[in-house]
Amino acid sequence: MRSRPSTPLQWLMLLLAVGFGAAAVFHALAIAVPSIAEPSPAWRHGLFVLVNSAVAAGLARRPAWFAPLFAALTVQQLYSHGISGWHAWVREQRLDWASLLVVIALPPIAVMLLGEAWAGRRGRPAERPSV
Repeated sequence: MRSRPSTPLQWLMLLLAVGFGAAAVFHALAIAVPSIAEPSPAWRHGLFVLVNSAVAAGLARRPAWFAPLFAALTVQQLYSHGISGWHAWVREQRLDWASLLVVIALPPIAVMLLGEAWAGRRGRPAERPSV
């Protein structure tokens, strides 16, 4: 039996996991209804159904190897969403809300995960969710 999250960090990570789960659902819907998302091929949406599902699981469980992988994903997403968000702003004079959310949210999450992993490696037990 799993216990409920007991610390603010555990609650935050659970909330973020739910958010990434919602992003996976969004990408799945975008395969069926492409007009709900920025133009992107169906295979890319399918890929991000898998990626966002894996991130949701990683945030809920937070294994030791997850933080560096999330940091790498963050760099890739900053590049991808940074460019697409900039193009939407400059070329189309509109705000790409999804890109803005990604660019703002992912770096602090990566820093939290890397900090937690670093603390665990230095001999202090890293807080693990009991979700």
